[in-house]
Amino acid sequence: MKEIKGLLKGLVKSILNNIRYFRGAEISYYGVKLKLSRTIVSKAIAFRIYKNKYEVNEMKIIDASLTSSDIVMELGTGIGFIALFCAKRVAAKQVYTFEANPLLIPHIKENFRINKQEINLFNSILKHKPVERACNFYISKDFYSSGLTRPKYFDRTVQVSVIDFEAELNRIEPTFLIVDIEGYEYELFKELVLPSVVKKILIELHPEKTSSFVDIVGNFKNMGFTINESYLELNQLYGER
Repeated sequence: MKEIKGLLKGLVKSILNNIRYFRGAEISYYGVKLKLSRTIVSKAIAFRIYKNKYEVNEMKIIDASLTSSDIVMELGTGIGFIALFCAKRVAAKQVYTFEANPLLIPHIKENFRINKQEINLFNSILKHKPVERACNFYISKDFYSSGLTRPKYFDRTVQVSVIDFEAELNRIEPTFLIVDIEGYEYELFKELVLPSVVKKILIELHPEKTSSFVDIVGNFKNMGFTINESYLELNQLYGER
């Protein structure tokens, strides 16, 4: 009887989650309001959110390390959750977030609006010493599969403006750098030395999405960061200096 009740409970949850997804209902996720448009957010990602499993590792690290005086610079806004989570701790004007995928920008703005947060949002790609003003960005059905590296399957290619990463670091002067750029982190930090104002870094690693053999952990250790080794097991590179 207990097993049957468990199965029924799971079935009811699945039905309710499907209804929420197809209605595009606004939800609250760890204190952040989110609208999940079916045109942008796949069912797989939506269900991770419904089950409280979306970007949980990053959120917990930020919750333990972010202070009200930090200036946050985020690369890879996604649907805006991490930027909004940071804006619960610091003023929205202290959060700068960059998203390459132009299709995500209206969705991000809507999530910022319903949370009444005026976060600094930029639709651009940051590169170290760029030689072009724009470059190809590959858009996939699932936004987290989109990126600068051509995936096996993608819907289309768009041109996105390119900005010098070092110049933006010097302009914003972030103390906390958060990066989730689907494998491009290895190329971006291959030669770049972060300015001393950056005291904390959190980078989600995607070794399966790169062919680069860059010792990204060693590079940050050489910059004076003390790396939390336990987070590396979760593919989260977190360090302080």
